[in-house]
Amino acid sequence: MKLYKNFLSKEDHKRICTMVYHRDFPWFNECLELGNDNKIVNDDKIEASQVWKQQHYLFTEHPQRFYSPFFHEIMMPLLGKLNFNTYKRIWINNYYRDKEPIKFDYHTDEDYSHLVAIYQLNTCNGYLEYSPAGKVESVENSLILFDGTKKHRPVTQTDMPFRTNINIVLT
Repeated sequence: MKLYKNFLSKEDHKRICTMVYHRDFPWFNECLELGNDNKIVNDDKIEASQVWKQQHYLFTEHPQRFYSPFFHEIMMPLLGKLNFNTYKRIWINNYYRDKEPIKFDYHTDEDYSHLVAIYQLNTCNGYLEYSPAGKVESVENSLILFDGTKKHRPVTQTDMPFRTNINIVLT
């Protein structure tokens, strides 16, 4: 696992944050079932016990190839600094603050050999936990790069309204 602090210039980081935190940026809600590999639940009712987060796909190949209209502005500064063959999936997670930290299930993002890059937009007391027994704090403008076949999980924050990061699956 490698951690890169101050990964982008201050100007690029600020431009990305301004775009992502703008009131007109489109977020999509996801309800997750903990204890079941963070399975996405498509319930028609909302319950107090459910865990919700926001997500925005910048790029995906499944079920069909899709690029967000925000892809180039957000991703070009990041992709230009990474060494990879191809990107497979890119999305932004936006976790809500909670009274107690929520520890999601350990998981891998894909079932093939890949790298994961996580770019952190803000500083908060949430973090990334990885197996066996590792932890990386959420610090703005930092990038975590690790072997995607290793299990990891997000842990939510209690001090800031959001914990926002960009997840990039690379081969």
